Amino acid sequence: MHGAKDTLVAKSITVTVAGTVPLPAETAVETQKEIPRMADGKPDLSGVYNMAPRATDVPPELKPGSREYKVVRGPKDAGLYSDCMPSGVPQTYFVPYQWQIVQGRDKVVILHE
Repeated sequence: MHGAKDTLVAKSITVTVAGTVPLPAETAVETQKEIPRMADGKPDLSGVYNMAPRATDVPPELKPGSREYKVVRGPKDAGLYSDCMPSGVPQTYFVPYQWQIVQGRDKVVILHE
């Protein structure tokens, strides 16, 4: 989107759990944070991230016919990450290891564990 500005859209939901009493609206915790900015106004992405799926995440439902493309590993294949070599992008976003973005004025560095 050429010329588009960063916009922050706020939405709210109410979750009612059986056996609990809802809090009044004025006691709700504000979770919205200001987007950190660099001196030139661009978003600052610096930080440590981890995008590995949680144990509570439900795997996505496969579309019909997709099972024929599933990777089937042989009995001697220890897996994609068994050689301890860096996996790179995008695989590194889906393993349980952190990665860090260091952003400067004119460069962005992504460090993988």
